[in-house]
Amino acid sequence: MGADRLHPEDCTGLVDVVYGIVVAVSIMELPVDVVQLISGETNRDIIIVKILLRLSTIVFATCYWIEVRQYFRSLQSIMKTLGVFQRGEGFGMGALGFMMGSLLMIVFVASHFAFAGRGDLRAYLVVAICFWTFDLGGSLWIQMTHRKYREDVARLCVMDQCQWYRLHVFHPFFIFYGLANIILFSLLWYVLETASSLKVDLSIGVAVSALAITVIRHGFFRSSICESVRGSIKIDNVSKIDMAENTD
Repeated sequence: MGADRLHPEDCTGLVDVVYGIVVAVSIMELPVDVVQLISGETNRDIIIVKILLRLSTIVFATCYWIEVRQYFRSLQSIMKTLGVFQRGEGFGMGALGFMMGSLLMIVFVASHFAFAGRGDLRAYLVVAICFWTFDLGGSLWIQMTHRKYREDVARLCVMDQCQWYRLHVFHPFFIFYGLANIILFSLLWYVLETASSLKVDLSIGVAVSALAITVIRHGFFRSSICESVRGSIKIDNVSKIDMAENTD
């Protein structure tokens, strides 16, 4: 696929299919786990962990799905304003690299679903750490590859687009956001491994913590803090000019 053929619609279509399947199947299998818990057919602790991980997966996949769609929509708006598609530059980055990155993110999301279904808490946490490490790498990549458009953004885009561009390309928020997720899930993995070495079962407590982190992250932190940061970014004609002239 050439860079000139890579458009947001291509990516959002693939994202819709995969994320939709993960969310739908997780929701469908959740009642089965609840029935097994009530009937006492299998180990109670394992079923509880499975239910907690499925809930985490549903919240994570649904919210991240929405966030990705919003990101593509905003990026598409800016790229169209700049005429990037018309110049055959795709998303403003290599088509092959972007598609490979998208596929890897999809693999990680599907892995959340797979390990949640098995009740494999260790593997689930490792996948979460890998996912957010890759997400952090993607944030750094976006910042590096899209800084070249700062002059065009300042010259052609409206204030809202400049604000979005500054938040995603210049502001360190998403770097700290990715690091925070990596640290939190690494701590949960460390607690689980330490407890296991001491012959203490903390799997339910760790699974509850993973669900709490996911709910707080998407229900409050991601939206409220991100909007607060975005609201603090004041864009006027002077700051647009400064952004265009800033080469740091």
